[in-house]
Amino acid sequence: MRKRNKILAAIVVWLLAASSFIVRANETQRLILDAGINLGLWATQVELFNTPASDPSQISYANNAFNAVTMVRDRLRPPFQDIDLQSVMDQITRYPNYTARWNAQQRANYVQNIYALFKSRLSVLYLSTRGIYASPNCDSAFLTVGYFLGRAQMGAAAGDQHVVSNGRSGMLQAIRSGLQASENTGCGFNLENVWKSLDADRARTLEEYQRLTDPMRRIA
Repeated sequence: MRKRNKILAAIVVWLLAASSFIVRANETQRLILDAGINLGLWATQVELFNTPASDPSQISYANNAFNAVTMVRDRLRPPFQDIDLQSVMDQITRYPNYTARWNAQQRANYVQNIYALFKSRLSVLYLSTRGIYASPNCDSAFLTVGYFLGRAQMGAAAGDQHVVSNGRSGMLQAIRSGLQASENTGCGFNLENVWKSLDADRARTLEEYQRLTDPMRRIA
C-alpha cells in the first residue's frame, strides 16, 4: 500500500512540475495534450485503485485538467470563440461531490465522459461556405494522444499490462489519426518522421511513458 501511494504521489508531483516548461510554438495544443494526460491519469487511477474522489491526487488531476481547459477556452478566437468549453469545466468541478457515493467504475466512467465531451467540443472545423461543422482534427488528436498516454502511465504504475497495452494502442492510433487529419485538412500535427523518432511503440515501463511527455509537448 505504501509503495503504491508513493508511486501515485510521484506521478502527481512529476506532472505538476512538468507543467511549468517554456511555452512552445503552439501553446494551445500543448495545453490540450496536458489536459488529456491528466484526464487519462485521473480516470485510470479511479478504475485501478478505487481512489476516493476526495483524495489529493484526484483533486490535483481535476485541477490540472480544469486549468488546462480554462486556458484553452481563453485562447479561442473567431470563428471558434463560442465553442462551449464551460460545460467541460462544469463537469470537472462537479466531480468530488457528485460522485462521492459512486463505485469505482461509475466514477471512472464519469471522468471518461469528461474526456469524451472535451473531445467532441474540439472536433470542429470551419469553412467559409459551410460554417463550423463537426470533424476530427489535429487538436482532438492531441487530446486523445494525451489521454491514452496518461492511461498507459497509470497502468504501468499499477503493473497492469492489459491497461498499458490499451493505452499504448490508443495513443498510437491517435497519432495516426492526427497525421491523417493533418494530411486531409492542413491542421498542425508535425511530421510522421518526427513522431516515429519518439519510438512510442516501444514504451513499456512507467519511466519510458513519462519520458514521452516532454518530446510530445515540443512536437505541439
